[in-house]
Amino acid sequence: MSEPVSPLTKQQTTEAEAKSAKHSYPVRLALDLDESIPPIFGAPLGTTISGDAAIAAVNDKGFKGFYGRTMCRFLNLFQKNHGAKAVAGDLERSEEVEKYEEDSGVINQ
Repeated sequence: MSEPVSPLTKQQTTEAEAKSAKHSYPVRLALDLDESIPPIFGAPLGTTISGDAAIAAVNDKGFKGFYGRTMCRFLNLFQKNHGAKAVAGDLERSEEVEKYEEDSGVINQ
Protein backbone atom coordinates (compact mmCIF):
# COMPACT_ATOMS: atom_id res chain seq x y z
CA MET A 1 0.00 0.00 0.00
CA SER A 2 1.34 3.46 -0.85
CA GLU A 3 2.27 5.99 1.77
CA PRO A 4 -0.64 8.26 2.78
CA VAL A 5 1.54 11.40 2.87
CA SER A 6 3.96 12.44 0.13
CA PRO A 7 6.35 15.28 1.00
CA LEU A 8 5.76 18.38 -1.08
CA THR A 9 8.41 19.96 -3.29
CA LYS A 10 9.41 23.56 -2.56
CA GLN A 11 7.15 24.74 -5.40
CA GLN A 12 4.19 22.69 -4.16
CA THR A 13 4.76 24.03 -0.63
CA THR A 14 4.81 27.61 -1.92
CA GLU A 15 1.59 27.01 -3.87
CA ALA A 16 -0.15 25.42 -0.87
CA GLU A 17 0.96 28.26 1.40
CA ALA A 18 -0.29 30.88 -1.08
CA LYS A 19 -3.67 29.15 -1.29
CA SER A 20 -3.88 29.02 2.50
CA ALA A 21 -3.12 32.75 2.78
CA LYS A 22 -6.21 33.55 0.68
CA HIS A 23 -8.82 31.69 2.76
CA SER A 24 -12.09 33.53 3.29
CA TYR A 25 -13.27 34.63 6.73
CA PRO A 26 -15.70 31.69 7.18
CA VAL A 27 -12.93 29.23 6.29
CA ARG A 28 -10.60 30.94 8.78
CA LEU A 29 -13.25 30.55 11.48
CA ALA A 30 -13.49 26.84 10.68
CA LEU A 31 -9.69 26.65 10.89
CA ASP A 32 -9.81 28.21 14.34
CA LEU A 33 -12.01 25.35 15.48
CA ASP A 34 -9.79 22.87 13.63
CA GLU A 35 -6.71 24.25 15.41
CA SER A 36 -8.31 24.01 18.86
CA ILE A 37 -8.29 20.18 19.00
CA PRO A 38 -4.65 19.03 18.44
CA PRO A 39 -3.16 20.93 21.43
CA ILE A 40 -5.44 18.87 23.69
CA PHE A 41 -3.41 15.84 22.57
CA GLY A 42 0.02 17.49 22.79
CA ALA A 43 0.47 19.16 19.40
CA PRO A 44 1.68 22.78 19.27
CA LEU A 45 -0.83 25.63 18.98
CA GLY A 46 -1.70 26.43 15.37
CA THR A 47 -1.57 22.81 14.22
CA THR A 48 -4.70 21.58 12.46
CA ILE A 49 -6.15 18.10 12.91
CA SER A 50 -5.08 17.22 9.36
CA GLY A 51 -1.56 18.57 9.85
CA ASP A 52 -1.15 16.69 13.12
CA ALA A 53 -2.38 13.49 11.46
CA ALA A 54 0.12 13.91 8.61
CA ILE A 55 3.01 14.46 11.01
CA ALA A 56 1.93 11.41 13.03
CA ALA A 57 1.65 9.33 9.83
CA VAL A 58 5.23 10.15 8.89
CA ASN A 59 6.93 10.22 12.29
CA ASP A 60 5.05 8.07 14.78
CA LYS A 61 4.77 4.37 15.38
CA GLY A 62 2.09 2.57 17.35
CA PHE A 63 -1.43 3.88 17.74
CA LYS A 64 -0.74 7.54 16.91
CA GLY A 65 1.04 6.58 13.68
CA PHE A 66 -1.81 4.21 12.79
CA TYR A 67 -4.32 6.99 13.48
CA GLY A 68 -2.31 9.43 11.33
CA ARG A 69 -2.00 7.05 8.38
CA THR A 70 -5.69 6.09 8.57
CA MET A 71 -6.81 9.72 8.81
CA CYS A 72 -4.58 10.75 5.90
CA ARG A 73 -5.84 7.92 3.71
CA PHE A 74 -9.42 9.00 4.49
CA LEU A 75 -8.67 12.67 3.74
CA ASN A 76 -6.91 11.69 0.49
CA LEU A 77 -10.33 10.56 -0.77
CA PHE A 78 -11.35 14.25 -0.79
CA GLN A 79 -8.06 15.95 -1.69
CA LYS A 80 -4.91 14.26 -2.95
CA ASN A 81 -2.09 14.50 -0.37
CA HIS A 82 -4.30 16.54 1.95
CA GLY A 83 -2.06 16.00 4.99
CA ALA A 84 1.06 17.51 3.44
CA LYS A 85 -0.97 20.44 2.12
CA ALA A 86 -2.43 20.95 5.60
CA VAL A 87 1.07 21.10 7.10
CA ALA A 88 2.02 23.73 4.47
CA GLY A 89 -1.09 25.72 5.40
CA ASP A 90 -0.24 25.47 9.11
CA LEU A 91 3.24 26.79 8.29
CA GLU A 92 1.85 29.69 6.24
CA ARG A 93 -0.49 30.77 9.03
CA SER A 94 2.29 30.60 11.62
CA GLU A 95 4.56 32.71 9.41
CA GLU A 96 1.72 35.22 8.93
CA VAL A 97 1.35 35.55 12.72
CA GLU A 98 5.11 35.85 13.15
CA LYS A 99 5.30 38.68 10.58
CA TYR A 100 2.32 40.46 12.15
CA GLU A 101 3.92 40.35 15.59
CA GLU A 102 7.39 41.33 14.37
CA ASP A 103 5.92 44.30 12.44
CA SER A 104 3.89 45.45 15.48
CA GLY A 105 6.74 47.38 17.02
CA VAL A 106 6.00 45.85 20.41
CA ILE A 107 9.15 43.73 20.37
CA ASN A 108 12.56 45.28 19.79
CA GLN A 109 14.58 43.28 17.34
